[in-house]
Amino acid sequence: MANISNITKILQIITKCPALNICLTMGLYPYIINTGGTKSLINPYLSQANLILGNKFLHFTVSRKGGEHMDELFVGHKPCKIDAKGRISIPSSMRAPLGQSFIASRGFGNCLALYPMEEWNKFMNKIHETVSQKDRKRLEFYFSANAEKMSLDGQGRLLLNENLRSKVNLLGESEAQVFGNNTRIEIWNAQLFEEQLNAVSAEEVENILDEYGI
Repeated sequence: MANISNITKILQIITKCPALNICLTMGLYPYIINTGGTKSLINPYLSQANLILGNKFLHFTVSRKGGEHMDELFVGHKPCKIDAKGRISIPSSMRAPLGQSFIASRGFGNCLALYPMEEWNKFMNKIHETVSQKDRKRLEFYFSANAEKMSLDGQGRLLLNENLRSKVNLLGESEAQVFGNNTRIEIWNAQLFEEQLNAVSAEEVENILDEYGI
């Protein structure tokens, strides 16, 4: 008789994914992909598989634990359109490490920052552990009061409400720069991003690296 442990091992082989979040249900679901243990990718971070074990038909939803244990950093930047409803498509290379649920908040400078859940928790814990109560209250108003738990839709788009867009100069804009900044994604007003990018010289970077012995 198959148990969850054995099923997990089977699905790890099928999906080539060592970290799985498995929801086990019995019977048929609206989305039936394949039988015999094969799987089909239906969005950037979710797969479904059906297995026949003995006389029981099992349907699985299998997903990477995106954002819980980051093994890659966000890099690069890309111009992305903002549609009339305020939706922006996150580059496909950034979606998996971001995770299915994440935190959107005001970032450093004048941008919107997207934090994988693990990175947000680390960030807030660091503030609580190291910052004085007086300064901590200011940071909480800046970050936590403007934070919202979010997720991408099936097409990898993020809906930016008017409140968030107004705080980072994106209200009324049709394009933004999506910037992979280490452990978070930043969404910038395109013009402001170019100004920030052009303000950094190679000489300045070399001097900073030399100062810290990097």
